[in-house]
Amino acid sequence: MKIKKGDNILALCGGRQKIVVAGQGSWQSDFGILDLKKIVGKNYDSAVETTAGRKIILAKPQFYDLLANCRRGPAVILPKDFAAIVSLTGVGKDSVCVEIGTGSGWLTAQLANVCKKVVTYEIRKDFYQMSEKNFKFLGLKNVVAKNENAITKISEKDVDLITVDVPEPWQVLKSASPALRAGGYFVAYCPQITQAIELVGKLGAGWQLEKVAETLQREWKIETSQKRSSAGPTASEQGERQLARPEHQMLGHTAFLVVIRKY
Repeated sequence: MKIKKGDNILALCGGRQKIVVAGQGSWQSDFGILDLKKIVGKNYDSAVETTAGRKIILAKPQFYDLLANCRRGPAVILPKDFAAIVSLTGVGKDSVCVEIGTGSGWLTAQLANVCKKVVTYEIRKDFYQMSEKNFKFLGLKNVVAKNENAITKISEKDVDLITVDVPEPWQVLKSASPALRAGGYFVAYCPQITQAIELVGKLGAGWQLEKVAETLQREWKIETSQKRSSAGPTASEQGERQLARPEHQMLGHTAFLVVIRKY
């Protein structure tokens, strides 16, 4: 597959990676200079050299490579919480979702990557404009962004999932009910437990609380190395040193997910 002008390319070198745009300027780093005009017409997965003689692999970026390069305004919903939302609600390639509170558009984009269509509402014009630029950069064709107040009205019907990331999520219940299909989900992203408690207390007839949960992510540090003698490894001399422990820092609390179902 040939690289075209304007394509986003994942440049790989020395264990590092960088998103560059084919045909636009050059990439300068401690690896040397790579003229991005010269990579147009090259094949994906091929290699080119910088002015310093370093080999650069031209790879096709994955979705999360591009997402990590999107602009951030307000705090974004991270993959760990997105994955929990998808797992708990079962949305997929045939699902239509509505998001309330677009922000930087990260949850919108992640949903659009796995769902049929996502409609997202944002009341602030600056966030709306920022998210639109991110959607364009990601090349998403199944997102409809609206600079409107969803508390007043949600136009969509028979929706599979409505996600809410606003300070007072209970205010959206009234407009969300006629938009959701029977059995559809309403999921609120609540940084504060007081928000979750208030939301649950406001649930009336037709709503069923399924779960209040948070997702914590702890990574591990794993390193291995071989000890060898100058004459080569022997059964007695060859040993393996290992390091395997949790990282000192972890991605802990981001928000409580309040999962509610319409009946």
